[in-house]
Order: sequence, then structure tokens, then C-alpha cells
Amino acid sequence: MLTAHGYRSHLIFLLALSILLIPFCAAQVKAQEIDSGAEVIVSDECSDASIYPISIPTPGSNPDQNIRRRYMPVTLTQLNWHNHATDMIYNKFRFAFARFSFYGRPCPNQLIVGGKNTISYNGTTSNLTRLTAFLPQTGPARSLLWSYVCPWSSTEAGALAGEVIALTMNIAYNDERLMPRQPGYDLEAFTIAQGPFRGRKVGQVLDIANRVLGGSPPNFYGLPNGDALTQILRSINANYEYINANTFFDRGYLLPNRSFGISDPPHAPHVP
Repeated sequence: MLTAHGYRSHLIFLLALSILLIPFCAAQVKAQEIDSGAEVIVSDECSDASIYPISIPTPGSNPDQNIRRRYMPVTLTQLNWHNHATDMIYNKFRFAFARFSFYGRPCPNQLIVGGKNTISYNGTTSNLTRLTAFLPQTGPARSLLWSYVCPWSSTEAGALAGEVIALTMNIAYNDERLMPRQPGYDLEAFTIAQGPFRGRKVGQVLDIANRVLGGSPPNFYGLPNGDALTQILRSINANYEYINANTFFDRGYLLPNRSFGISDPPHAPHVP
């Protein structure tokens, strides 16, 4: 039978043991969190945990995955351009097209698509408002019957006009390194990975798209109709679709001309 002194000694022993076990148990829980690939928030007295999230990759995963995502290219669909009009169109259009040239002709502060017949916008607020309203375009693809200056409603060209405009903007914003999350790459130098234009550069496809939009028959370029071209443009514009800074897409339609990493210096966008 334990005496009063014995009880006290026993209780002190149990208390000391529990104190020693607490860090061990906590370490086990943390190890389980890391092994499960959970997102771990690291914080101290001088940092805000909501600002510094650190993702711990699961064991055996590609250690370069998060780095690759950080530098993944960005493209916007027609609808993305419309939805991000405030930060992308109103705030950056004048910088994206300040040095733009169209078939060898300098067109500063202008977006022009087409050939014999064209669609054009400039960087004034009223034009940018009309451009935002114009996107996205839908309907069967046709060539333009005449030229349009800052249209805000649909044209006879249908979705083709919207996709050509979206791709022209994707190339210009990438060339001037104005894209969100990753400033940009030379998108026009990326290669089509599949479909009827497999092996062609994005810039070559944009050249064909402008010619068809301006009046050239699609069969000149081995395509059955304008809708086939529209689908190719749609696939390019959606390949690295930007939703937000934490959502990443690579749909495999494009092959980059360089490894992902820090952007090269910006340069003047041009068509072709």
C-alpha cells in the first residue's frame, strides 16, 4: 500500500512523463500533415500566416512542380478578357499596344485584326469600353464583308472575330510582359502540338486567321471552313487559361519555345 508520500511521488512522475510526451505527439501530428501533402501555414510573431502559405509536396512528388507552376504561361479566353477588363484592358491596353505593328506598319496604341477588311480599336476609354462589350463573340465563322472601327455588337464574322482579337491580345500582352502571375513569354513562337496545324507556330496561325477574317477562303490553308479555324484559335487562347493566381492550366495544345522561368525582356508585338 502506497503512503501519502508515495502517492505524491507517483503523481509527480506521471506529470513529468506527460510533459515529455506532448512535444513528441505534436511532432507526430505535424509529420502526418506533411506526409499527407496538406498545405502548411508557417507563421511567427512578425508574419501574417494568411500572406505566407507554403505548400509541402507529398513524398515522391516532383520537387520542381511548384516552381514550374509559378512560371507557367498565361493566356486569356474571350470571356476571360471580358471578365478581367478592369485590370487587363482598361489598365494595360495602352502599354500592350504602344509599340504594336501590323504587317510592317506601325500602329501605336491600336489593335487591328483582319486583312482587306479589318476591325480596329484604339486606347481611348470609349474604345476600350466597346472592346470589352464586344467580347466574347459567338456564332458561325465568316469573313468580314467590310471594315469596322471599335464595334461593340456582333459582326458577320461570328466567333472568328472574337478569337482573332483574343489571340492578338494574348500575344501583345505576353510580348510586353504584362500578363498576370507570370509576365509573359514569346507566345507567337510556341508550336501547335496537335490537329491540322500541328508543327506551325502560333504567329503563323494568327497570320492565317487574319487573312481568313479579312476575306481569304479557309480552304487555301487546308481547312474545311472558318469554324475549324475558330476551334484552333479557341484552343490556343484556352491552353494556359487564367482564372486566378492559384489556378493553373496547361491543356497540352502548345509546345513552348523555351523552358519555363524568369521572363526575357519585353519587345514590341507585331503581326505577323
